Order: sequence, then structure tokens, then C-alpha cells
Amino acid sequence: MRLAEGWEQKDVAAKMGNPKLQPMISRYENPDYGRYSITTLLELAKVFDVALIVRFAKYSELVRWDIHKTSATLQPSNYANDAELQFMATETWMWRQESRTQEPTAPIFMPMRTIEFTEEIDTSTDVKADQFVTANTQQAAA
Repeated sequence: MRLAEGWEQKDVAAKMGNPKLQPMISRYENPDYGRYSITTLLELAKVFDVALIVRFAKYSELVRWDIHKTSATLQPSNYANDAELQFMATETWMWRQESRTQEPTAPIFMPMRTIEFTEEIDTSTDVKADQFVTANTQQAAA
């Protein structure tokens, strides 16, 4: 992620608040280094403006992830460049609907058609997916 940003190790250290941490950044980049703390990982996530996920998983999931890792999984987009997140933000109707039931009522990335509204929509009642489009979705489609 550092190289993708065009940063030096000292730049990352400075963004972490102490330019003298450059030797630690070098250590963190060593694939054999295994003494990361959650605090350090959170600080690095903040510097690169990405999310940090720490959870327990089956070994098969770890192996599957390792076998199928790509530059996209190893160098995730930062918040500002996360196109999928921006798309999801326009789909707030889906999140509201899914929170009402255990079973999702629509596919996660269902295509939507853009329609124009001439009157206020009452979002307190259930609406069908093709009847509700947020202002962001209308702008994105334009």
C-alpha cells in the first residue's frame, strides 16, 4: 500500500506521528515479522484510510484467501476511492429492507432503473426496489 501511494517508509512513519519510526516501518514490511499489535495495525489502517478486519476463521478460509489473494485484496482502495462503498451508499433502501428480516429480499447488487420523482416519497412505508432511487443514484446515473 505504501508503494501504491508513492510514499517512502519515512512518510508512513511521519503519518503515524513520529518520523523516527522508519526502522519500525521497515520491520512491518518484512514478511517474516510476526509481532504486530492490534494497536499498530489500527494505526496503519488509519494512515492508509482502510478498514482493519480481525476475526477468527477456519483454516480452510485462511488457505483459500492465501491461494486466491490478489493485489486488490492486499492493497485495498482507501475510503475515498472505494467505488463499491460509494455504490452501496446509494442503495440505502436495501440496507433498511434487510434490517427488517433475516433473509435478504433482493440480490446485493441488483441493477436499478433511474426514475424521476415529482413528489415527496414517504420512506416510512415499504416500497419496492424499483420504486425508490436515492438522489445519489440519480446523480450517478446522469
